[in-house]
Amino acid sequence: MSVARDFEDDARDFGGAVVRQALDAARWPWPDAPEHFPEPPAESIGIKASPFVFRDPASIPRRRYLYGYELRRKQLSATVAPGAAGKTTFKIGRALCMVTGRDMLGHRVWNGPHRVWLWNLEDEMEEVEKSIHAFVKLWGLSPSDIADRLFIDGVDSSGSKLLKIGTQSRAGDFTIRQPVVDALVEELKARRIDHIDIDPFVSSHSVDENDNGAIDAVSKEWVRVAHEADCAVSLAHHVRKPNGSEPSAFDARGAVAMINAARSVLVLQKMPKDVAQEFRIPECDRKRFFSVFDDKNNKAPPAAKAEWYEFVGIGLGNGDDTGPEDNIGAIRRWQAPDTFGGVTVQQLWHVQNQIQANPEKCRKHSEAKDWVGKIVARVLDRNLDDEGEKQAIKKMVLTWVGNGALRSVERKDERGEIREYVEVGQWAIVD
Repeated sequence: MSVARDFEDDARDFGGAVVRQALDAARWPWPDAPEHFPEPPAESIGIKASPFVFRDPASIPRRRYLYGYELRRKQLSATVAPGAAGKTTFKIGRALCMVTGRDMLGHRVWNGPHRVWLWNLEDEMEEVEKSIHAFVKLWGLSPSDIADRLFIDGVDSSGSKLLKIGTQSRAGDFTIRQPVVDALVEELKARRIDHIDIDPFVSSHSVDENDNGAIDAVSKEWVRVAHEADCAVSLAHHVRKPNGSEPSAFDARGAVAMINAARSVLVLQKMPKDVAQEFRIPECDRKRFFSVFDDKNNKAPPAAKAEWYEFVGIGLGNGDDTGPEDNIGAIRRWQAPDTFGGVTVQQLWHVQNQIQANPEKCRKHSEAKDWVGKIVARVLDRNLDDEGEKQAIKKMVLTWVGNGALRSVERKDERGEIREYVEVGQWAIVD
């Protein structure tokens, strides 16, 4: 109100008839509002509460998963990762699992084989084809294993085969290109596609990726495609520039609307240096490994832990005197080594005895002079000068504290300062 009065005073002071008229027209309620914006009668709106009707839960139609718990009919999912983390290779491997109906990457293919459409909006068709053949050689597949169930499209030398379902003007107005979406749905139905994979999401539209309203509209259109074609839709997306922390689903670049629309979001991460040290992988080999974690799944049990994958170079046999053959990366599941490395209950009991006998040498912090890990290393005959061994022991201590074999307590050290120590919790039972 004070702002309006200020304008009124200015109008009076300067005798501005135009300003006076503008203020009168802007008063609320507008005199002609009922005439121009009539409220519909309440009974015509039709808002009614729906009572819950009890039925046998076994009769409720189940969710129609296609691959693990991450791809489901009529659902949008996403895969986010830093650049060169392996997401395109991962998605090609997943597609081949689906079209063959085989579990080759550690996830069940439900009611397969399935028909899959890989649409790569970044790479040329030849590059997509090479990646497929790398997996074919790695897994020993034949043409009959794939049959007519795999469809691929990419960017050719002229830049065609692009797919833009949303555009935005310079003024900021965005438009969903309905004829493009309708044609896509029609083809999905005609080919009976079970899963379409779009890589990357940013190339499937030309709206401002930071405009939450525009991205929401494009994402919801992809959800509509999934519903109308009765298929699973997956979008690949990049994360923001890393800040040193582990990426999550909500580190995806641009507006968060696409992540909110997705019901499953896989996050890929290159193996960090400290993890490589724990697994005793040389620095020169670390980039061959990456993890995958389902960081946002609204309709499935939470993942217990990240899954690990390893790049494998596959020669295509296309070399000759004019040049070497192409060596293309495929992936396979990789089992991370057990941190405990065969530690027995008897050894845990000996660790507990040593901790009880030396309470002053059981600081919890790994940088402390009297770190409890030194006792663990002595009992297990581990070398703390080896960074991998040190990381493994740190993880052991935290695990034992977490499961109650040890417990964390605060007490004064020899100088009377409060420090965090470790002491025996629940004793290991030794036969």
